[in-house]
Amino acid sequence: MEKKVQIKVEFEPTPIRHMAIQCPSCEKWFHQADIVHGDWIRYAYEIEAYTKCKCPVCGNEFDLGNVELDERVNFPEFYDKCTKKKVTVEWE
Repeated sequence: MEKKVQIKVEFEPTPIRHMAIQCPSCEKWFHQADIVHGDWIRYAYEIEAYTKCKCPVCGNEFDLGNVELDERVNFPEFYDKCTKKKVTVEWE
């Protein structure tokens, strides 16, 4: 009978698949790419660790040190409720 192979391991938290963030000032929702300063938040431990945000609508700057997480959301459909930048192209 073969002996089992022993492994000691520590796994990282599961990567975040989808995330929307609400500005605490104007209360508009945004895709994290539109409001997070720097790199996207990829893992749960990064949410409260060091993330800084700036609302592109009202200019409010805030961090994610005091958050309320809600995992009962239908993504990617929820992104339809997020504020989006309107881009217009003018030709001369």
